[in-house]
Amino acid sequence: FFEYGYLKALGRFSTEIDLEIALFMTNVEQQTGAISSYFNWLALLPSLGFGLLLFRYRTSLNYGKKYILLLPLILTIAFYLVVGTYFKQHFFAADFPLVSFANFFKAGVEIAPNWIVSYNGTREELAPRALSGPPKKNIVFITDESVRADHMSLYGYSRKTTPFLDDLHTAGKLKKFDSCTSGTTCSTASASLLLTGVRISELPDVEFKTKRYPTLYQYARSSGYKVHFFDGQMSNFWNSPYRDQKYVDVWKNYEDFSKLTRKNSDIDFEIAKEVKRIIGSSTGNFIWIWKRGVHFPYNDDYPESAAEWKPVSNSGQLASIPRAELINSYDAAIKYNSDGFFKIIAAAVNENPETVIVYTSDHGQNLREGTQLATHCRDSKNEANVPLFMLGDFKTDLPGDFPAQHENIFATLLDLMDVPISTRKYRYADSLLDPGAKAPKHRSYWSLDVTRGNRLKFD
Repeated sequence: FFEYGYLKALGRFSTEIDLEIALFMTNVEQQTGAISSYFNWLALLPSLGFGLLLFRYRTSLNYGKKYILLLPLILTIAFYLVVGTYFKQHFFAADFPLVSFANFFKAGVEIAPNWIVSYNGTREELAPRALSGPPKKNIVFITDESVRADHMSLYGYSRKTTPFLDDLHTAGKLKKFDSCTSGTTCSTASASLLLTGVRISELPDVEFKTKRYPTLYQYARSSGYKVHFFDGQMSNFWNSPYRDQKYVDVWKNYEDFSKLTRKNSDIDFEIAKEVKRIIGSSTGNFIWIWKRGVHFPYNDDYPESAAEWKPVSNSGQLASIPRAELINSYDAAIKYNSDGFFKIIAAAVNENPETVIVYTSDHGQNLREGTQLATHCRDSKNEANVPLFMLGDFKTDLPGDFPAQHENIFATLLDLMDVPISTRKYRYADSLLDPGAKAPKHRSYWSLDVTRGNRLKFD
């Protein structure tokens, strides 16, 4: 059932990366939503057929002969361990085709060897910097969940889904880039690139740069900032190796914020209130917010009273939702979440003008364009179409039509931290605060995990 669900949603069977995400990088709410969204009843047919064959040709085995079944099981596990640890690394450019059950078995077995061959060492450290004093500004980096730029009225969408942001832009308080490309179409992969500044041209990440390179947390620490990470989605430290926690001074997660509200749809508002409290009374904070955002099922992301465009869907079965209802629900979720969140956090910027906000989304969404069912983690351009804007005390001479990319954000944040070019460990993409930033000839994004997948053209 698991594999036929993947086949229905993604057009392929699962990989060990999919299993890792399902087991360790999604919360119960997201797991339940995914199962209800992509469950494929057609899997009943081979299951019933196989069950009937087992019943028809059943036989009796005495106790001793039952252990004969362990031999092929042990040999199968050993085979996939060898494939996962050696042959796959050196000879196979892609997975060989398998039927559903064999693929699920292989993917499960390969989790362990992939952890073994992966890099599990420490991060590269930054050289100590001599600072003239504590930082005088606050930097807030906001990564939203599943927000697609062309469904925001800020980006010209016909429906008023972001009226508060529209007003800020009209008043000249918001600088937006008309187009931005996400690094990948999946949250965990996008997070690893945003965290380390690794570029699309450096993928696939066979040298494990995303696990070795210094992070935003480290650069912020070396610049004298107090580092906060606020997560509205997960209770575990999911979008970075656990060893990176030592670079974070304050970590608050889904459990912390869910205690403050009875509705999951309002968790982001509680995060905004906490940030408002911090930057309203202090400077020298680097705060990374990973919002709960508008993950499917969209009807869980807003109260019924906020359903401005009708009809909306209250179903978790993605395939059964008419596309018009899916879009109505998605737009309602964006409006409710965006307006409520930014009304709180923009007020904090007004109270402390020494604050800069950089905002983007981890990836966009597929809203049933074409035959694809999955909302993201595939290869469509809509899944890589994300917003990018800034609020607060900053200066950029780049025009709004500059073709921005996720990879520009890392150097932009380092500029805001006043990290000298000479102390930066690697050559990162151009900063959006650099008037000499070069527009790329072609922007690309990545599909699947950063260690495998494909480079796809955005424009």
